[in-house]
Amino acid sequence: MCNNCTTDNEGSLLCSFKTTEKCDKTYYVKEDGSVCVKNVCSEGINNEENGKCAPQIDNCVKYVNGKCVECSLDYSYDGNMSCVEPSTVDVNCKTATPSGCIRCDGNTFLNVMTHKCEACNSTCESCLDLTMCLSCVDGFFLSDHICKSNDALNDTCARKVPNGNGCLVCKVGYYKKGADCVLCDVKCGECMTENSCIKCNATNYKTSNGDCLPRSSITTCAVEVTESGCSTCKNGYYTVNGNECQKCVEGCAKCSEQYQCTSCDDTYVLKNTSCVSYANITKCTKTKDSKCSSCTFWYSPSDDGTFCSKKAVWWVILLIIVIVISIPVLVIVLVLFVMVKVIKHKRDSKKITLFKLEHTNMKFVEMADGLIIHTKNEDFLITDDDCDENEIDVNKQIKNLFSIGNTTNYKVKIQFTSKTNEKYYISFNPQIITIPPNYGCEFSLFLTPLCNSTMES
Repeated sequence: MCNNCTTDNEGSLLCSFKTTEKCDKTYYVKEDGSVCVKNVCSEGINNEENGKCAPQIDNCVKYVNGKCVECSLDYSYDGNMSCVEPSTVDVNCKTATPSGCIRCDGNTFLNVMTHKCEACNSTCESCLDLTMCLSCVDGFFLSDHICKSNDALNDTCARKVPNGNGCLVCKVGYYKKGADCVLCDVKCGECMTENSCIKCNATNYKTSNGDCLPRSSITTCAVEVTESGCSTCKNGYYTVNGNECQKCVEGCAKCSEQYQCTSCDDTYVLKNTSCVSYANITKCTKTKDSKCSSCTFWYSPSDDGTFCSKKAVWWVILLIIVIVISIPVLVIVLVLFVMVKVIKHKRDSKKITLFKLEHTNMKFVEMADGLIIHTKNEDFLITDDDCDENEIDVNKQIKNLFSIGNTTNYKVKIQFTSKTNEKYYISFNPQIITIPPNYGCEFSLFLTPLCNSTMES
């Protein structure tokens, strides 16, 4: 339910529950804000807009806080507590109203606090206030609402406005802002605006979005970084944004994009533009040129080097065949060797004559240490049948037989040796033999003279 403010509070124009916010001009709000109080002014005192009393000003029809804010028709407030005729308000006032001057003339501006026209800065032709020019006097140009001398363009402007103020074309390193030339950002060599570089400085390169960044920031370029950026990246990196470098995925030695490998690091294999560790390829043991180059035994790399396939090893098969064939041959050779040895042994056994001493009637002569000897010829070298008048033909072999017996109770080893002699050659058969106890052995002595000489031994 809404109640009228004046029902319980006379003179109230704006109120809320138990609070008065605005009263009629002949009332004022009580200090505690509860009600409107009737204001009765004494003679010569007028009611203000806020309901308080104010001294009367001639030709003033509205007061606020003791000041005239509106004069009667045909009068204008002069900003000095008086209502005067418009012609006497201000010589620079172009438009005067009962509330005062609202528009100034010439190189003046309206002070809204005093409602008076005040002079602009000496370099301003027109202005909004002392610090904001709208146009400049001759010899000056406008830059950010400030009038600057044309001489300030001598170091920054390449071509000034003919018969005017300001610059048409700025020098390199400056950009045009209105009629002024402003220094480019330090990263630019040339620029169009504060944040738009046409060309970078000598130590920067231009990115794809037009920014200028230090060339030293590209550390993975394979060639020298220029104003255009990097043209070739190092192995393990690829070109991004047209002139920058970014690292390939792990294992890539070269790539066209981050996950598009064209070759791999050592121990990696290239499979479908991806680099896979050889440890993840079954049976692969070694890599070369981004391919599996070696597999475990009985496996070999595929043609594209991406996997190991089972494959028979030709030399192993050949070796097995050779072994299979060689075993019977070796067995046969071994058997033949044994047979030859046995036959030879039997032949040698037949050539060696061993006999029991008790079964012989030969006459033996005691030698030494239980050995006895029997010979047909005491000279031990030749017999009467072998020579004529004790002469032997040169290079003709003669033979003499003799026997040695063992009368001991143990085996005796007999071995013949002879001194090397240039006049003859001598040998024995058998040359070495072991004679059992109470056994005898027949030996053959062979002598071949090598020259004419007399031999005694």
